[in-house]
Amino acid sequence: VSSTANGRVYKWVSPVGGIPQGSFEPIIPLVTPKQNQMVTGGFNYSLTTNNTLNVEGVYTKNNINLYSRADKGNDEGGGVKVSSKNQTILKTDSLKNQTKLIYNIGYEYLQKQFHQVERFRSIEFDRDWNRPLTSVLLNDQNIANAEVGLLNSKGSAINYGVNVFNEGNDYQGVRQTAIANHQFKKLTTSYNGSYLTTSDNLNFQNTEFYRHKTLISQRVQKIKFSYSDVFEHNLFKSSLDKTLLPRAYQFWEWEGSVSNADSSKSNVKLFYKERRDKLAYGNQLRDSTFATNIGIQSSIYSIKNNPITFLFTYRKLELKNVVGTFLKPDNSVLSRLEYNPRYFKGLITAGIFYETGYGLENKKEFYYLEVAPGQGQYAWNDYNGNLIKEINEFEIAQFSDQARYIRIYTPTNQYVKVLQNQLSVSISLRPSSLFKQPKNGGVRFLNRWVTQTVFRVDGKTTDKGDVLDFNPFLDVSDTTILASNNNLRQSVFFNQTSAVFGMDYTYINNQSKQLLVNGIERKTLLSHEVKGRVNFLKAWAINSSGIFSQKGNNSQFFSSRNYLIEAYETEERLIFQPNTYFRISGIYKYTEKQNRIEGGYQSAFINTFAAEIKYNQTEKGSLTGRMDLVVIKYNDTENSPIAYEMLNALSKGQNITWELNYQRNLNSNIQISINYNGRKTPNSNAVHLGGAQIRAFF
Repeated sequence: VSSTANGRVYKWVSPVGGIPQGSFEPIIPLVTPKQNQMVTGGFNYSLTTNNTLNVEGVYTKNNINLYSRADKGNDEGGGVKVSSKNQTILKTDSLKNQTKLIYNIGYEYLQKQFHQVERFRSIEFDRDWNRPLTSVLLNDQNIANAEVGLLNSKGSAINYGVNVFNEGNDYQGVRQTAIANHQFKKLTTSYNGSYLTTSDNLNFQNTEFYRHKTLISQRVQKIKFSYSDVFEHNLFKSSLDKTLLPRAYQFWEWEGSVSNADSSKSNVKLFYKERRDKLAYGNQLRDSTFATNIGIQSSIYSIKNNPITFLFTYRKLELKNVVGTFLKPDNSVLSRLEYNPRYFKGLITAGIFYETGYGLENKKEFYYLEVAPGQGQYAWNDYNGNLIKEINEFEIAQFSDQARYIRIYTPTNQYVKVLQNQLSVSISLRPSSLFKQPKNGGVRFLNRWVTQTVFRVDGKTTDKGDVLDFNPFLDVSDTTILASNNNLRQSVFFNQTSAVFGMDYTYINNQSKQLLVNGIERKTLLSHEVKGRVNFLKAWAINSSGIFSQKGNNSQFFSSRNYLIEAYETEERLIFQPNTYFRISGIYKYTEKQNRIEGGYQSAFINTFAAEIKYNQTEKGSLTGRMDLVVIKYNDTENSPIAYEMLNALSKGQNITWELNYQRNLNSNIQISINYNGRKTPNSNAVHLGGAQIRAFF
């Protein structure tokens, strides 16, 4: 049921006529201590340079209830794998090109008590043999294989193999494989196919599975023509009445393309693709979906300082006999553009990335999971005092001892069609890259400036079938939005590399929207920041900064989390650094915050007095310490999300915070760091936090 509580809430419903009406039952599984071990060993022996023998054995122990003495007879299992790889040179021509005969055999045996620690077979193994993806060994497994083939050093090859899979009376399968590759002048062909027949007595089914992949390409002067296809025909039939089972399917996908043969500098490819799927309807395979794709793909590196890659695909989906699913006939566009120009010897460098596409995405729920103190990101504040952890009571932690929770997203089985747009643009202007050691005073002044602009738009909306949805700047309604992030950062630097004097200005405008289980949540951040630094009398420096910001939060469901905090902040730092290993700083910071949302009246005035010291030992380590006195005036109750944000997780009155960090290099590749910090707020006991960390660099 829907609730503000953290995590899922379950409600009991009474049975009707003795039949339960719910979807869940209150069961907590007993988790036993387990032990899982595996030991492997083997050897490789070369009989000759063309004949090798490989043997590997394995022993496993899987104890599902470590401290129980019952039923231990099936804990231990084992297996063996033997293979022999052989080749014989049949012919060597005048150019030393060889033709080889290859003949290999192998055998693998696993006891039914065998239990793997990690996957040791290929990810496609169960699908290759038409077995359940979570198949459990019920009998001993025997797998044998043999293959023979011819291989030419020019690139041509032909290979035929037979594989036999036996698992007692439950499962028997025979899989034949064929591989053929041939290259003649400018013609290249390849074929990789297999045919499988199985008898699965455990699931009362027999299967026939044929599939192949082919490729044919022909170069005609500077143009390459290519054809490729993938085909799968997989029949699942009941072993009782020979009827077709719902798992049966067939698909055929082919692609024809034209591209330039030499792709070292530029590559352009035009392609057309079709895919036809068939599913089991009654006792036969019938057309289910038919999709066509047409597109262009290009990578151009021949234009100096203007690399560009581009992909555009138009897809059309037709439904034939699809009933009772969320699929609908669909026309969609998938595109991607990357462009990274560099002009005037690096005066202007830019990067442009744009991508759009369709896809299915499942709806998500989230909750907060408690972890060890300091290992999380969020803090819980019981604003209403009911001792129940509620979704609207979690904030991003300001101090590590409060960081006891992480946010966990859990997928649901509900899917929506999603249209995603992403646009990213970055531009940098650096006059010093163009004007090297200028004599003109105006040009030297211009060289002191650097600007950087980064803009990104990333949005996900539900599909309305409107072409305008591909416009990343379109303002869509809340009813269609799933997620939206708009970020703009503009920075201007003056004397960025100077050791005497420098300034910079940064403008940030971030806006985000997210569709959660409890409605739309919006976050905004707008800030203007100016920084300046002056070094004087060799050992003294002054760093100044000023920030004006507006930080907002708007929750559709939790109105107590709505705020728009306008803040003015200035910081002055006086630094004394007589040498390279010692530095001491005196800091004063003034912050004024006001809640500007309609009906908001909260205001805070914060004065911070701080001292900081740092001591460096060359190539050995460093010691850093800081203490802050934070005096806060606030005109509202402290137990609210607005107060937590405005007071930086501190309290009205005089607050003291401190920290001490020591870092030491034990040798060239081992580093140890020890940290201690704490705080004391009015009407609360002091909080002390300590930690240590060791890093090894390889």
